[in-house]
Amino acid sequence: MRAGVRSWLRRGGLAGVGIFAALQLVRPTLGNSDLRAEASMAPEIGQTLESSCYDCHSNQTNLRWFDEIVPGYWLVVRDVNDGRARLNFSELGHLPPPAQRAALYEALNQVRHGAMPPSQYLLLHPDARVSAAQEKAWENALALPAGAVAGPVEVTVASPRPRGTVAAAPNGIAFPDDFVDWVPVSMTDRFDNHTVRLVLGNPVALRAIAQGQIRPWPDGASFVKAAWSAGNEGARLVQIELMTKDARAHASTEGWGFARWRGEALVPYGKDASFVEECTGCHAPVKNHDFVYTMPIGRGDGSDVWNAEAALPAGLSVDPSGWRAIGASFVGNDGAGGSMTTKFGNDAAVAHARGSDTGAYPAGAILARVTWSEQADREWFGARIPGAPRSIEIVRFSAGDGGKVEPAYESFDGTSAARTTPADASVVGPLIQAIVGAPLAR
Repeated sequence: MRAGVRSWLRRGGLAGVGIFAALQLVRPTLGNSDLRAEASMAPEIGQTLESSCYDCHSNQTNLRWFDEIVPGYWLVVRDVNDGRARLNFSELGHLPPPAQRAALYEALNQVRHGAMPPSQYLLLHPDARVSAAQEKAWENALALPAGAVAGPVEVTVASPRPRGTVAAAPNGIAFPDDFVDWVPVSMTDRFDNHTVRLVLGNPVALRAIAQGQIRPWPDGASFVKAAWSAGNEGARLVQIELMTKDARAHASTEGWGFARWRGEALVPYGKDASFVEECTGCHAPVKNHDFVYTMPIGRGDGSDVWNAEAALPAGLSVDPSGWRAIGASFVGNDGAGGSMTTKFGNDAAVAHARGSDTGAYPAGAILARVTWSEQADREWFGARIPGAPRSIEIVRFSAGDGGKVEPAYESFDGTSAARTTPADASVVGPLIQAIVGAPLAR
């Protein structure tokens, strides 16, 4: 190698070392604090958080020597600041107990899906990996006490506010005024936050489910998750959540638009459009499901796309699975005997239930009450979803002699569709009354 080339390389190397050394002086602040307001939690959860989560999600960040080297240090500071903004365990105790509990459940579910700690972080910090034993101990600490019972919780599906009166979300997404006319695709009993939920899909989502085209969901597919409290004070509307697919319009949020409206007043959630960061962060673990946690009830193809266990059997006199919902009820416990029920109606029944006529249902109306056993939600620890169907009950209204409208009852086994209608009229009458109930008026 000629002397001139060697000299040029030597000068270049020295310049590079000088630039590298100078960059080490450009160090954004990463402050730590000894002040703690930690949530009340089981020791096994706290130990796992300290070993696997605190370096990015607390005020007690512990940097390794290689984390201190620029430019890697810049990435570390950015990630820690982002992590603290998303969830800071050192300050979790400032939140109300339900919010603390919710954060611990969400953190566990991020771990269960492999989203946390991030795989790229584990390459240099393998000791932060949460072991199977730690994950199980975390689950056990958050599980319901044996025999704990929630319910029964009764909810009705009706427009919570006059159409056109609910303000848009901070990101501009409008409230879906017609969501009560969408069709249930699943339901959830959330013992992690004491809520029950109906998941409703719009016509585009229903067509995608029928055609098996849900990974990815097509543009135009939308879901509403209507949540009610499951407390002793009775069911109260907690929130309406919306996911709507438009790959181009919502490219920055994985193709989905997110919005939420809180409480009976349906107040838009979030101070500004940045609230969607919470939504995308929560849904990131189910990227392979096109960011949708809900597995629609359907016979499906045996894959994890569908909740095939909850599919209704063939051979029923009517199939209510495509009908709109009038109401629902939940009786949950520790998973050993809980149930979920949805009362469906055909068009005539729904129109009557949501109208101003408080009299008997008209001829042609059909009600269907479907009851499922509960099963653990594979996608979210802290939730239960429909399991095997227990029963399908049908009440038909038809005009008899003299034009008087009379109800007729029939019932079927949930798994075999075998007819189980009682012959004793004294038994049938109360069953009809329980299904019909008091027609809704609004």
